[in-house]
Amino acid sequence: MATGLRFLAPITCIVLAAASTAVAAQDQSAAASLVDEATIFRDTQSANGGGYNKICIGNLETVSTSRRGLLRYQLPAIPQGATVTRVTLSMLQEKVRFMGAGAPKAATLNIKKAMETWAEGSGGSNREACGGGTAGAGVTWGTRPATAETASGSAGLLSSNNLQVTLDTDIGDENDGLIADVQAWVDGGTNEGWELSVAEESDANNARLIQPGQLTVYWTEDQAPEFIINPGLNDVWFNPDTAGQGFSFTVFQDVGLFFLTWYTFDTERPLEGVEALLGEPGHRWLTALGTWEGNVVTLELERTRGGVFMSPEPAIEQDSEYGVFTIEFHDCESATLSWDIPSLGLMGSTDVGRALPDNVAMCEVMSVAEE
Repeated sequence: MATGLRFLAPITCIVLAAASTAVAAQDQSAAASLVDEATIFRDTQSANGGGYNKICIGNLETVSTSRRGLLRYQLPAIPQGATVTRVTLSMLQEKVRFMGAGAPKAATLNIKKAMETWAEGSGGSNREACGGGTAGAGVTWGTRPATAETASGSAGLLSSNNLQVTLDTDIGDENDGLIADVQAWVDGGTNEGWELSVAEESDANNARLIQPGQLTVYWTEDQAPEFIINPGLNDVWFNPDTAGQGFSFTVFQDVGLFFLTWYTFDTERPLEGVEALLGEPGHRWLTALGTWEGNVVTLELERTRGGVFMSPEPAIEQDSEYGVFTIEFHDCESATLSWDIPSLGLMGSTDVGRALPDNVAMCEVMSVAEE
């Protein structure tokens, strides 16, 4: 079998690197966990209002009594490199300030990305967050974090109690900044959450008590599609480090079978002086047949012996269950082969590539499942 592989020997420039293949985007979503909330007060600038589990935004009876809230969520496990496609943030407006004959006021919620670190603290000793805080460690109006110049999201707040409010980046462009914020955190930026306020801080008597709700993040993660074993793999494959040896692959797709011929040498060189009438004394070849699942082929090795060149006699013998051979295809140009021949104590693996690229284009067309 020497002449069948002689053309492999000079081919030493093949690079066994994974070829780029198309990827399919997979949509996923998960809820984040609220980990910190706090209210800060313009009229008591050294008082912390953390630990209420609710926040207050807006003004009491004067514009000097503004309240703002801070929220920070721990994101779900989103892999770096994923693309955030949608963000929803829900909350419940439990109470709106009511001033006797004066009707409760509507307002506009603004949410801005916090740009500096802050701590929740536990300084709230009043019954609810709108009542104010007490002196103590944690974020205060005087130590509030800087925020982004423009709002990441906004929503109209009616004057109703127990009003469900949801900021959804799929509804209107005014909330698209939430996607940018979360994407920055997914990409490794420090997550300092958001500051919430009303846009009408120059208007008195528009305070409201807010119960933070669920933050849900939607993203896509590019994933390599399942590689499909196909006849485009039919070729001679080898490792340049062992040029002069190699494998022939044949895929019978209709019947789900994969055939391999392994052209190699004995595990030791023949004694000096041993000659062969045809070929070279050290040549060996094995065959294997099997099936595949996904991108992995599992084959049963067979050894054929006892024959004579181009003659039906003597009849050949085949040793089945000689060993096991597996091939993991990484793409249309690279694979890893592993073998286990128990009777000889031989186990190992090698990376291989094609001898020639003629069938690569056909393979790539056939190797990806249709959506």
